Amino acid sequence: MALEIERRFLITGAVDLTGCRSLEIEQRYLQADVAEHVERIRRVRDGAQIRLIHTTKRPVTNMSSEEIERDLTPTEFDEFASRAGPTLRKIRTLVPCGDLTIEVDRFLNPELAGLVIAEVELPSEDKPFEPPHWLGREITGDRSFANAALARRLES
Repeated sequence: MALEIERRFLITGAVDLTGCRSLEIEQRYLQADVAEHVERIRRVRDGAQIRLIHTTKRPVTNMSSEEIERDLTPTEFDEFASRAGPTLRKIRTLVPCGDLTIEVDRFLNPELAGLVIAEVELPSEDKPFEPPHWLGREITGDRSFANAALARRLES
């Protein structure tokens, strides 16, 4: 089990992501009570490589979650997918920022058109982080912007 500590931000303006590495991500939720427990499956395409992942997360604080991840076989992935909710699609671009990496997620589902969220994982909750000027309003702890909550919008 790992502790994931992150701060999240809305991005409303243009950001130059030229030269940054991008991943294609599809994720679906099996359990999505963002206040208590999230269980999801994810397909991550990094060029020609594909990784299938099962993740469970439990919030600890507004910034921290306990997270357990494990790789899945294609058969396991398909079994989980048969009982999962709709697919949330996004392009994640990895932007170096000093000793950290900012992950910029551009959502591809029509219901989420124009939504861009950035997150930065920190080694501790008290690690200083000066957001670059292009990061917008901080949404850390706002559960309405959690990916599981966004996936629920796809169901309506």
